[in-house]
Amino acid sequence: MTIYHAMEIKQKFMEILHDFEEVTVSLAKVTDMDTTGAQLLILIKKEAQATGRHLTLSDHSPSVLAVLDLYNLAGQLGDPMFIPHGHGRHGDRS
Repeated sequence: MTIYHAMEIKQKFMEILHDFEEVTVSLAKVTDMDTTGAQLLILIKKEAQATGRHLTLSDHSPSVLAVLDLYNLAGQLGDPMFIPHGHGRHGDRS
């Protein structure tokens, strides 16, 4: 989920939100995510809320967790996350 694929991913998400009232998106296979990817997740969550849809983000990969942790976005997205043992804040292993 990077700037290079953002428009394509955004369009797919908007189509899915239009077609379904409840959507769960697994983020398990996301291997690369940048600020644009984080903004895209925020956008689709807000769009789901604005249109009365329910969107759940699940199975957050280490790449997703790192970006959400870096920008302190976990609470804003509102989905439960499993934090693997040894995944410390900003890469600290404590």
